[in-house]
Amino acid sequence: MKSGHRIGIIIHYSTTNYGNHLVNYATRSLLEECGYEVDLLVVQGHGQSKLAALKRLPRKLRRLGVRGAADRLLGRFQRLTEAKPQVPSIEASAAKRQEEFGAFSRTYLKPQYVESTAGAADAYSRMCIGSDQIWNYDYGINGSLFADFASPSDVVTLSPSVGHERIPSEWLRSYEQWLSGFTEVGTREIEWTHSLAALPGAPNFTLLVDPTLMYDLEFWARIATPSVDAKGKVLLYHLGELLPQHTQYVKDLTEHHSLDVLHLSDTVGGAPWETNASDFLGMVQEASCIVTDSYHGAIFAFLFNKPLILLERHGFAGAMNTRTRTLTERLHLANRYMTGLSIDKALEHDYTRGTEALQGYRREYWSYLNRHGLERTPVHDSQSNHHILRANA
Repeated sequence: MKSGHRIGIIIHYSTTNYGNHLVNYATRSLLEECGYEVDLLVVQGHGQSKLAALKRLPRKLRRLGVRGAADRLLGRFQRLTEAKPQVPSIEASAAKRQEEFGAFSRTYLKPQYVESTAGAADAYSRMCIGSDQIWNYDYGINGSLFADFASPSDVVTLSPSVGHERIPSEWLRSYEQWLSGFTEVGTREIEWTHSLAALPGAPNFTLLVDPTLMYDLEFWARIATPSVDAKGKVLLYHLGELLPQHTQYVKDLTEHHSLDVLHLSDTVGGAPWETNASDFLGMVQEASCIVTDSYHGAIFAFLFNKPLILLERHGFAGAMNTRTRTLTERLHLANRYMTGLSIDKALEHDYTRGTEALQGYRREYWSYLNRHGLERTPVHDSQSNHHILRANA
């Protein structure tokens, strides 16, 4: 029997990714505002394994036109998959990081791992999909991530992302089939949908903001853990490769403004890396400036009203720059790219235009939810001032 007050969200879930945990928390919060009990569903065994996904990377890189990288990756992949003992300190650091992320997940997310979606249509009154990289073909996908087990009228998409500018030809027919039952799809970036526009039966696509942008500084500050290490420093947070020009820019920036750097990335590790999403929010909250190639790094720099210096992401994840470009265009942050910021002016910022634009995008998001039968409950309406982003001067 369907539950009238329980909703299931099919999510992309990463055990150690700040943005992933925060966007899943925001999506849960939005649906709780609509009066639902919420289950975050992680469908296991869908598509390909992580090992198979790694094997796909050379083809992905050739498609992206990364010269030589595809061939080099073949040899690198073989080395990575060989059984080698880990350095104890790295092993301990990784274990600590997993422990910290696990604590956040148990407190705020409570994901439920399911082997299949059989029975889900009867267990929930509604199904949701998203957000984050739930439809990224590089991770391996199938119809269950499009809720093909449920009636499309009972499914709503909440800013799902593909993470690419287009759908490759080998995936087009699958996406066409999976999306054919929807009349409207709300997505986080729009470029990929152009690949489907000429296909028969394509739904209407509506551009939505990332769910993290539906909440203001006060909302996020409540779950942030203040960071002594980041206080007054430049937070350098990158997911892609740090190029020599990036390093030189940060060096010149810190020298000119007499600031220190807190370096956070998978390649650096150490104490800052052994943190969870609450700690990450605390780092952004306490830092003087954010230098990042991270989509959610840029979002939280904006929400916490911090000077943002944005890097184009390079390396294997470079294709994900599309969602960042959408973000900067919509929130008037295009002038925050490193290449257009002089060192002496880099810490000056004014997000007033972006803040005003965001108010409209939030209204559009709620209108989208309303069209799909999801509305704030009266108790949340009476507290709606909590969700209003203050103008950043």
